[in-house]
Amino acid sequence: MCDAMGDLRHLRHDVAHSKGIATIEQSGKCILLTNWYIIGNAIEVYVTRVSQFYDLIADDRNAVYIKIG
Repeated sequence: MCDAMGDLRHLRHDVAHSKGIATIEQSGKCILLTNWYIIGNAIEVYVTRVSQFYDLIADDRNAVYIKIG
């Protein structure tokens, strides 16, 4: 687990349970992905953000990865 994956969990919760609106209770807990949303507005994901997310995970020396295949 790494901070980026934890942040993704909070954002996913708001997408699934708050109609895509960032809430202080979930998205407000993010550590790294704080520039992806504004509390009370829709969460929008762009290709550049997916690339940024990949870079955050790739740079996290504490992340644990499982190779499949």
